[in-house]
Amino acid sequence: MIATPAGFGSWIYVLEDGDEPLATIKPPSILNKSGEITMGAVPFAIEAEGLTGGTLRLLFEGLVVATAERQTSFWRRYHVTLDASLAVDTPTDLVLASQFGIRAFALEADGERLGMIRRASLLRRNAEVEILESVPLVVKAFCLAVVLVEWRRSS
Repeated sequence: MIATPAGFGSWIYVLEDGDEPLATIKPPSILNKSGEITMGAVPFAIEAEGLTGGTLRLLFEGLVVATAERQTSFWRRYHVTLDASLAVDTPTDLVLASQFGIRAFALEADGERLGMIRRASLLRRNAEVEILESVPLVVKAFCLAVVLVEWRRSS
């Protein structure tokens, strides 16, 4: 899957599989602590907590269904906790951690790699999302939103 910015300079991304749009991701920013993931006509809200947004929550109809908590201020590593309603064939505790030397994040559960999110090229801001099919699409989109928040902070 490839995520591309909706326009020049935009931080709103469209996640696509081939030519089929799957989700639109609007990550929270420092000035606006709320974001959104839209899958078809189904909206999910994203809320950032704290001055630097160290904790991100994914909400569906006002209920928290996933949380990504930054473990320390110095490491780009998040502990992702999923609600049982999302984690059908996926563990409920995941780790999303940056990879040394490259602009990529690995998604892991119990020490096993489930996939990667990385820049698709050096010159463009497209993101490549390679995560196992067993992981629900909304979880992939939420993890991408967390990565986009980190990339936005570092740019």
